[in-house]
Amino acid sequence: METVLEINNLYKSYGDFRLQDVNIALKKGTLTGFAGPNGSGKTTTIKCILNMVQPDKGKITILGMDSVSDNLAVKSKSSMKKMKDLIAPMYPAWNDKVFCS
Repeated sequence: METVLEINNLYKSYGDFRLQDVNIALKKGTLTGFAGPNGSGKTTTIKCILNMVQPDKGKITILGMDSVSDNLAVKSKSSMKKMKDLIAPMYPAWNDKVFCS
């Protein structure tokens, strides 16, 4: 089965906070939860995956592409329609008009 997201030895620190030794491999078609207590690094990990924050160490691969050096190619694999189709069902009061404005 194809790996769509792979994180190897992710490390990021901010002052006293350290996210270290994060290793994840997500296979296509799997449903995965991301849970943990406040301050455990969930948001930092997601920001690293989205290339909003640069990891201090480690490597993130999305669809076989490096999340940093292939950033534009990775982002071109997604579209607003795909994102809407994924997100909209989670909101009972979803408003297409607001989303598209």
